[in-house]
Amino acid sequence: MAGTLYHLWHGDAADRRYRDRYAILEHPGFDPDRDPDIDPSTGVWCWRHANQPLAAEVAGYFVSRFEDGRDAPGA
Repeated sequence: MAGTLYHLWHGDAADRRYRDRYAILEHPGFDPDRDPDIDPSTGVWCWRHANQPLAAEVAGYFVSRFEDGRDAPGA
């Protein structure tokens, strides 16, 4: 079967910090049944309590991955 395969680059493997993401989810008080939610208007995952320290830590994790590369604008 002929076709085209696309792959989205996720940055250098050294920046992906796979183990760190699990440590973040061990954050005291994180409740996977309570903290993440789905926005009813968009269907996108969001934080039920956006100002909690855990939300900031997860956001920082994704920024630190440099998924667009270290030379990308804003990196």
